[in-house]
Amino acid sequence: MPCVFCTDPAQAGELLSEDAHSWVIRHPQGQTMIVAKRHVENVGGLDEDEWLHLARVWHRTERTLEAERVMVMKLGIQTPHLHIHLFPFDATASREEVFAAFAGK
Repeated sequence: MPCVFCTDPAQAGELLSEDAHSWVIRHPQGQTMIVAKRHVENVGGLDEDEWLHLARVWHRTERTLEAERVMVMKLGIQTPHLHIHLFPFDATASREEVFAAFAGK
């Protein structure tokens, strides 16, 4: 099965930004994804400079979300290509609301 990020990252959602090593994509369910351009499954597959770059992109992106809380998830089950989901929430969000968002509800 071809990797959506390697073939056409715009199929994964709205492309918000791009640089030489990463994409920032708004997922159709509302969360924002930080995606490594190089096809690796885990953070450990990146060299240190790549990881530091991705961490800086994550930091800048999270600041732009203007959310009181940002929950982070990295799975890679459906698409085993390193991407980190950032879910914005109000400070009053309950545990149930957070887990419902993770489940796509």
